[in-house]
Amino acid sequence: MARKRMFNKNIMLGDRFLDMSAEARALYVTLNMCADDDGLVNNTKSLMRVSGASKENLEELESNNFIHVFESGVCVIMHWKVHNTIKNDRYVPSLLDEKNELFENEKKVYEIRSANLDPQGSSEKISKDQFNKGEERKENIDSENKKEESPREESAPVNEETDKEICVCAETGKAGYGPYENVMLTGDELTVWKSECPQWETYINLMSNYLKSKGESYADCLAALRSWYMRDRRKLENGVNSRNGTGSSSCASPLASPLTASHSGASYDLERVKQNAPKIPGYVKRNNKKPPAPAYRIGKLTVPGDDG
Repeated sequence: MARKRMFNKNIMLGDRFLDMSAEARALYVTLNMCADDDGLVNNTKSLMRVSGASKENLEELESNNFIHVFESGVCVIMHWKVHNTIKNDRYVPSLLDEKNELFENEKKVYEIRSANLDPQGSSEKISKDQFNKGEERKENIDSENKKEESPREESAPVNEETDKEICVCAETGKAGYGPYENVMLTGDELTVWKSECPQWETYINLMSNYLKSKGESYADCLAALRSWYMRDRRKLENGVNSRNGTGSSSCASPLASPLTASHSGASYDLERVKQNAPKIPGYVKRNNKKPPAPAYRIGKLTVPGDDG
């Protein structure tokens, strides 16, 4: 249960509240401080004695619609939700049964379910069953309105290669492709792209990874894909691959060769690098050790030769 209570200055400084007696205003503050988290008080008489108020002061608050006293003696603060905003982790629901007889209107002011006041001030009694039926009818109307507002989605297309449903946006008619489903294309655009580029899926996957890493998006993904493809075709026609010994006619798309695998023009073909690398002459280890001097014989003694 929350330990703090708040007061809205629009209520506390209004003429209707200030025109009441000082005892009635003090009683109202005391009731607010001692109410539970739903604005209900079950010890009204004790609080009246503590604050020095009388029964007339309680009736004064009720006549001005600041509180409502049930037949059981439980009191409710009518502007409780206007005054207090309690966090969910501190909110403790009220255990009093009178809570079920309250509902909150659009101005966050409590109203009693058993009485509905019309603009002329007359009281019209309605039963709880009628109120519940009205609430159910309102919920049904709201749900029907939401269904009408939500765009109708046709049966989602299925990717023939992955057997995975593709979510199509009802407004643009585009679906997401690639590993991150962020390359937006319509069905006709995808068909056109397949006919224009043999490596259409590779380009889509590269673009999906690029957009995800950059946190960006293209307004027209088909135009961007064509731009990527034409850029690689120009590299191929300029003979970039021929300078590396592969020939421009060896592959249909530059993505198939190691030259443009990273779109940087650098080759990562290790065998080709080894062939084109300049040869470094091998290191020949020299033996600087001098051969031993010949030994000579003097009589029966063998004297080693002098190395010096």
